Amino acid sequence: FDAVIYASLGGVLGSFNEIVRKLRRQVKMGGLIIIDDGYFKNGMLLKRKGYEHYTSYRKTVNQLTSFGDKIKAEISTDEASKNINREFLKLIKMRSEELIDTQPELKEPLEQYIKIQEEECDILDEYINGVLWVLVKN
Repeated sequence: FDAVIYASLGGVLGSFNEIVRKLRRQVKMGGLIIIDDGYFKNGMLLKRKGYEHYTSYRKTVNQLTSFGDKIKAEISTDEASKNINREFLKLIKMRSEELIDTQPELKEPLEQYIKIQEEECDILDEYINGVLWVLVKN
């Protein structure tokens, strides 16, 4: 392909090194590898399921470029991600309230789900710098 996109999936393919290794198999030489993810904010560390692939900025960039590919662009997505996450959380809460009105037996699991989503938004805000990287395969 001319380009592949890995959009905010976390570490489902492993470390950033493993992600790039797997994605670059799908793109031709000179093609683009676009990764929307992030790295730990300075000095931060988090031992939590789903965040195992995150590391410092320096280590992340080293992993992204470990095959000799070049970073063509690096764009912060912090503000956009915060806004999107908060908007989705608001919509989840609204829909949950509607469901609870018609199906009261769902109140406890829906409130638990909302709590988890609030925690995830807080964790992303506190620990992760969101970035969109555009790599050129060499």
